[in-house]
Amino acid sequence: MTDKANRPRPASNRAGAHRDQQRQPIAAHNSTEGAMLDAIASAMAAHGIAPANGLADLTTDGQLCRYRVDGDKTGSRNGWLVAHLDDFPVAMFGSWKHGVTETWRARDPVNEAERQQHRERMERARRQREAEQAQRHQQAADKAASLWAKAQPASADHPYLVTKGVPPLGARQLGDALTLPLYDFDRRLTSLQFIDPTGAKRLLSGGRKRGCFIPVGGRAETASRLLLCEGWATGASLHQLDPAALVLAAIDAGNLEAVAVAAHQAWPELPIVVCADRDEVGEAKARAAAIAVGGQVALPPDDAPGSDFNDAATGGAAPAIEPFDPAESPPEQQPEWPELVPLDAPDLPQLDPRQLPSWAGEFAEALATATETPPELPAAMVLAACSTATARRLRLMVSPGYFEPLNLWPCVALEPGNRKSAVQGAACEPLLDWEREQATAMADEIQALESEVKAMEARAKELRNKAAKAKTNDEARDLARQAASVEKELPEVPKPPQLWTSDATPEKLGVLMADHGECMAWLSSEGGVFDLLAGRYSSGIPNLDLVLKAWSGDPERVDRGSRPPVYLQRPTLTIGLSPQPEVLKGLASRPGFAGRGLLGRFLYLLPPSPLGRRTLTPARIPQGVADSYAAGVRAMLEWPLDVDPETGKQRHRLIRLDDAAHAEWLEFARHIEASMLPEGQFEHAKDWAGKCPGQAARLAGILHAIEYAHAEPWAVPVGKATMERALELMVVITHHTLAAYALMGSDPTVASARKVWDWLRRSGRQRVRHREIHQALRGSFPRAADLRPALEVLEERGYIQQCTEQPEGAGRPSTVIVVRPRGVSDGMA
Repeated sequence: MTDKANRPRPASNRAGAHRDQQRQPIAAHNSTEGAMLDAIASAMAAHGIAPANGLADLTTDGQLCRYRVDGDKTGSRNGWLVAHLDDFPVAMFGSWKHGVTETWRARDPVNEAERQQHRERMERARRQREAEQAQRHQQAADKAASLWAKAQPASADHPYLVTKGVPPLGARQLGDALTLPLYDFDRRLTSLQFIDPTGAKRLLSGGRKRGCFIPVGGRAETASRLLLCEGWATGASLHQLDPAALVLAAIDAGNLEAVAVAAHQAWPELPIVVCADRDEVGEAKARAAAIAVGGQVALPPDDAPGSDFNDAATGGAAPAIEPFDPAESPPEQQPEWPELVPLDAPDLPQLDPRQLPSWAGEFAEALATATETPPELPAAMVLAACSTATARRLRLMVSPGYFEPLNLWPCVALEPGNRKSAVQGAACEPLLDWEREQATAMADEIQALESEVKAMEARAKELRNKAAKAKTNDEARDLARQAASVEKELPEVPKPPQLWTSDATPEKLGVLMADHGECMAWLSSEGGVFDLLAGRYSSGIPNLDLVLKAWSGDPERVDRGSRPPVYLQRPTLTIGLSPQPEVLKGLASRPGFAGRGLLGRFLYLLPPSPLGRRTLTPARIPQGVADSYAAGVRAMLEWPLDVDPETGKQRHRLIRLDDAAHAEWLEFARHIEASMLPEGQFEHAKDWAGKCPGQAARLAGILHAIEYAHAEPWAVPVGKATMERALELMVVITHHTLAAYALMGSDPTVASARKVWDWLRRSGRQRVRHREIHQALRGSFPRAADLRPALEVLEERGYIQQCTEQPEGAGRPSTVIVVRPRGVSDGMA
């Protein structure tokens, strides 16, 4: 083994030598370490970047060490390694020159601590290699600037220029080497290319090439188009053929796409023509570059000598630059695209309103027909109205000791123009009618009591005024006591009953519930409820306590300003919403919404919009159907409360499940429980799935209440048939809810897919490498492997296709993402 401290090193490697002298080279202390070192060496060799001197000169202390790749020139150190041989052995290695980055692990992480350790090591290794790479690039750029300043304008008699038949243009000369500058798109000099008199080419060691170019001729501000080619001499011939174009040389075929993409971002309005060399690699790379930016390809004539436009020009062909669309390939080369499954609108089962019993189902179906709306919308609003009535009077005992209130939170996401307000108004009309009738019936009593209160308040005020003018303290105290006695006898003026609201802060909602029997409905055809809960009027501080407790019927204390606080013993809140789908997007990221389980309490429905397919001449709701619905809701509102014989207080009446219904429910609950395991259907929606069995029981209770609206539902147990109806509805709701979670960003896989798709759409590219996506989205996907689930979702749904591309030479194959062309399907997100 070589002693690294005493080993001679080239002058170019002396920087950092002191640091290297402080570190120990690799030494296998036991057979296990020796086997791991052999495995690392084999992995490096398998990727074509084996160290020229083996692992003897490298270290395993977690720091980045550089080495010469076997086959590279003496003195170069383009390879790198970061290795740890502790309890969780891992090594990261690669080559800047060859564009390779790989990871070797002795085993996969077995717990979260090791996974976190691995992530942190990968991140440190990434920072180290990027810092080293940046240092190498900067050193090369500084050297390039110095050499470029010393270079003289190239002689027109330079042998290479004479051979190629082109003028010097902006080329310079160092000794006998033609010298060409490489720039990035911020106009920074990054490297130099040297061409000797025989035509041999080399780049300045360590310089940045990817995405950089050699300017040949023309100006972007005045150019009619951009001509992109591989070599500078080809570019010089293109400049002679089309002086009005901006001409850039990408150095080689592998850099064409990177330069094309950067040029398109710099000058998005400038048409790009990639002028290919007529060979297999050159054509393939030129097509890929053109497709990536929506550009065109041009090829030298078939019968021209040589393989590029310079060969054709010097051979006397005077070729024309005739671009063509690279997407117009022979049919066998065109990828076949499956039917697109949109990320935001998957194919979901339809809810059948006839699953609602008798008059409720008939009305929901007729309302859907009359308004030409998806059946999910009227069915959900009818359920919300019936829930409002049922929750005031009934509770369900699922099993001894387990009770569920009968309030639901249906949420139907539908775009504007779908008559959501009309549907909500029709479904809630019986509630409004009942409120108006109750207010009319109580009007005389309220007016009389208000008059009495005013008179007594005036009398109390008069007594207080006399007390203030009394001549003695005893007289004043006596008058004050009389005033207090009058105020004590003030009658309480009843309020007309209110069943629902559409716009109330959480604080105001508590007051309404306290004033109206602890039961209230929040019904709206918009999504403003979420803004109110997120703290629109409380400096962005969410106020969820009352709403969460009113879903489950838990006690809550409500402070009512100047009036005494009210203790809500069993508040019940129904919520019925029909917001736009855009409102749901991002809800999971709002503070408290996901973490505290707010989103897990809603029953989501995402029906497809019928806009564009309506007849606009629908039939009216039959009067008999509307009358039956109104009578059914009214009957539910007028059920009497039960009275506790011991306390004399009113209480909710209990309904129960019969044995068969309970058995059906229990089987469903066990299925949902198993679906929350890893890889299960509800792995990423456990907050909703945990409440799903209770929601199913509530739904069965409401269907039972509808069925026995005109009788006494508490006198008959919920039967198996009713439970089966409820579970069939819940199966549909389950599919819609999973789609809603994906829309809200709660499903990390679909949310990640949407993030990748948004980036691909913004880039405007039709072909992009896996590595480029990872580099652009590294903040969201720390490891390249983290991208795989998102890309799989996009491929499954028809947004992309993944293919393997073999580069020229001995390089490693890369994964290329082919983006679905916009013309293939109308429904692109």
